[in-house]
Amino acid sequence: MTIKILKKTVNIELCHELFKTRVYYDTFEKQYVRLQSGKQEAASEDVAWTERDGFWMYMPELWDENYFGLCEQRPSAWETQSIACGFDFKNDGSGAFGRDEFGGILVLHTGDIPIGSDEAKALFWQHYKGPRVNGGEPSKAYAVVAHLGALDVSGQVREFLDEAVRIQQEIN
Repeated sequence: MTIKILKKTVNIELCHELFKTRVYYDTFEKQYVRLQSGKQEAASEDVAWTERDGFWMYMPELWDENYFGLCEQRPSAWETQSIACGFDFKNDGSGAFGRDEFGGILVLHTGDIPIGSDEAKALFWQHYKGPRVNGGEPSKAYAVVAHLGALDVSGQVREFLDEAVRIQQEIN
């Protein structure tokens, strides 16, 4: 299936806010932690823990950056937490929003996960077993993370996170 990747900043920000609403981000318990992605450590931030699905999410305010981070480990206040899978929704980042042929909005990932290798994307696609779509450009594949019209968006996100963690464990 080929989908249209949304590239305008206003569309990305609207989808980011819809995504935040559909995973009920603001209703989850927040923990104040130090975030680490790869070797780069960020400042202290709030992450939202979803007990039902068993993962935490980091979604900063829109005016900061269009980013979404995930990890399957329960966060501990003030401790350093590693992002298992991050989505940078800026153009040509690791995450994207796309519109399917029915007008639905999909959350997508390019396969660029922190596995400590320059060949992260290639290794991801060799091991990835989940749904994929074509982003319209030749050889531009995306992993489907969630459909924002679905009833259980956070459950779909958890399934993708499990797949990303499985790939990281297989490769490392």
